[in-house]
Amino acid sequence: MMKKLFLVTAFMLSQFSVFAQGEVGSFNVQPKVGLNVSHFTGSDCKSPRFGLVAGLEWEYQFAERTSFSFGLLISMEGGKTGYGALLLDNMQNKNIVGLAEGDIFIKTNYLQVPIMTSFYPIKRLAIKWGFQVGVNLNSNYKLDAIATDGETFIGVKSDGKMSDLGIETKSFAFSIPVGLSYEYKNFVVEGRYNFDITRHFKYQPVWNNVFQFTVGMKIGR
Repeated sequence: MMKKLFLVTAFMLSQFSVFAQGEVGSFNVQPKVGLNVSHFTGSDCKSPRFGLVAGLEWEYQFAERTSFSFGLLISMEGGKTGYGALLLDNMQNKNIVGLAEGDIFIKTNYLQVPIMTSFYPIKRLAIKWGFQVGVNLNSNYKLDAIATDGETFIGVKSDGKMSDLGIETKSFAFSIPVGLSYEYKNFVVEGRYNFDITRHFKYQPVWNNVFQFTVGMKIGR
């Protein structure tokens, strides 16, 4: 019995010892789609934004266990914060002298360009890390707050572009993505976390970090 168990275990380990993801020098493209869960740090973070991410990644198998990839992804990011007071000076309502409380839900969409290295410790499983540049495509807000005119409380609702309020969202974002992926019959399931290294706004200490879950398919091994 022990001998059979040993043989089965040895066989399984021998399968995992194969690092045949793609042949050295091979190239593939991977269409992918998935879900973002993004949230702000450095601010009064209320809740995350759930958004879509979709695009293409190109991978070159540099060595038996190592590959390099380059991607173009449309990514919906943002979140809700207690930074509604940032809008006070831009409400264009002379009766409002202060916000009693307020949440601002920010939606920023990016063209993300991840440049990644993948290391395959066992067959099909990859550990990934790299660098990502994001181009801000648009940034919108929705405000739901309670304000005061000095005597009574007023419900305030507003939405539009962040630029209309004079609050500047950075045009470019830089982050460090790390993640794990698993491949099965050319389908790739991946979890990735993007650590923001630049502020979301130009003048406020707010960062936007993103957990990303995607499913893709490799074509052209």
